[in-house]
Amino acid sequence: ITSEVFRLLGSDEAHIPIRPEHLALLADLLAEERINSGTGKRLIGMMWASDRNPRQLAEEHKLWMISDRETLAGYAGQVIESNAKSVADYRSGKVKALDTLVGQMMRLTGGQGNPVLIRSILKEKLG
Repeated sequence: ITSEVFRLLGSDEAHIPIRPEHLALLADLLAEERINSGTGKRLIGMMWASDRNPRQLAEEHKLWMISDRETLAGYAGQVIESNAKSVADYRSGKVKALDTLVGQMMRLTGGQGNPVLIRSILKEKLG
């Protein structure tokens, strides 16, 4: 959170246009794993433009993290089917190929997938 605030703040500005309680709510959403870090950065940008409650923004823009195992398993099946080379690479010992598959799942979920759970599900499916 702080790195994104400082990025937006820049060197010329000294005022943070977000109420401390809204930053605290955002930190809570991250800690509760309701959103991921990418969504947190996106919400800070929205809050910077109009100091609004991050829970309301996440709800309005449907930014909640997808942590439902069954939903993510469905996406994993699609990614495995459509990325035969990365699957073969991973199964032959190239562990970096898993990062490619995780990235594909994050793209399918619009960046809303729980990356820890995604990695776990892919590992299970790829055996």
